[in-house]
Amino acid sequence: MSATTRTRYPLHLPDSLKETAARLAKNDGVSLNQWVVACVWVLSALGVAGCTSNPAAPTDVLYLRVIEREIGAGREARDGDRVVIDYVMWAYDPGQVENKGRQVDSRTGYTFFLGANQVIAAFDQGLVGMRVGGLRRLVVPARYALGLAAAPPGTPLVADVRLVEAQAVAR
Repeated sequence: MSATTRTRYPLHLPDSLKETAARLAKNDGVSLNQWVVACVWVLSALGVAGCTSNPAAPTDVLYLRVIEREIGAGREARDGDRVVIDYVMWAYDPGQVENKGRQVDSRTGYTFFLGANQVIAAFDQGLVGMRVGGLRRLVVPARYALGLAAAPPGTPLVADVRLVEAQAVAR
């Protein structure tokens, strides 16, 4: 089966900007000033290629990408489940094959509660809906990897994650 890519958890915009964008789409009394502020905010949030103090820093990982490599046949993981995963994680490097730079972490039999903030946000958000036995690749922006001691600060990551077990927990 071929790999499929889903974009999840795009850049979050403030509610005031969402309202302005909705009014722009309807042409509902948005002033030129509001329109300019909205555009400037979006451009600054997305970053402009080449506008970084570190030219070697990757600038093209802005959101969590979830790529189904293999779809499992077992139970689907849900928030609150006790899950067991095996994973390998690399620093994101667009100059390398599959964007995999230096390996920064790997574990087998890693157990946690999905959605309980016990792991990096990319795992809590990127594994929901995955089936036991499946393999996903997560392309992780730096903000979704906060708290991972093995990764250099501010570095996007690539992680291959296999779901070994997903068990519902009585609440």
